[in-house]
Parts: sequence; structure tokens; C-alpha cells
Amino acid sequence: MRTKPRVCAEIEHDLIAVATGEAGVATAPRVQAHTAACPPCAREFERYHALQGTLATWGRTSAPAEDVARARQRLETGLADLRRGLLIGRVFDSPLGPLLIARSEEGVSLI
Repeated sequence: MRTKPRVCAEIEHDLIAVATGEAGVATAPRVQAHTAACPPCAREFERYHALQGTLATWGRTSAPAEDVARARQRLETGLADLRRGLLIGRVFDSPLGPLLIARSEEGVSLI
């Protein structure tokens, strides 16, 4: 596996910061000069920039109401299934010896 040149590894954080619009004023010219001379870093910068554009688009679009309702129903059903499967138990002393009684949301499930 080939490692990045040290100068490329050192500027990677700045590539991301510039591509996402979070870099300081002095950082952009340094990244621009580096990417002009380093094709691999220029490709990385373009990938980061494209990813940022995709993420920004996701934030502006909303899912159709029926998709949200279906997702919520699936989530509620899954949570209900988990609650039904959750057992809470305790061991009691009895004339027969220790007795484990466990219950779920639906009632006694195990003796």
C-alpha cells in the first residue's frame, strides 16, 4: 500500500475545510496552490467538494409525507416488538426451591 507524501498528508485537513466552506481566509490560497501542482490532491479536493454538495442537497429536500409516515410506523412496530421481547425477571424463594418468574409487556412469560 502506497502512503501519501508528507506534504499531502499535512494539507488533507485543509483540503476538507476548504471544500466544505469551513476554512479560514489564509487557507484557501495555500490549498489552491497545492492542488494546482498535485493532481492526486486535486482529485481528492473535487471528491470532498462533490460530497459537500450532495450533503447540502439532502438538507434542503424533505421526504414525502407518506414515506415519513411509513418509516415512523416501521420504527414504532420495531420498538413494540423489542418491548414485547424484553423480559424482566426475579428469583423468589419457594417451598420447591428458587423460582424464577419473568414477565414481558404482555404478562408473565416464564416460570
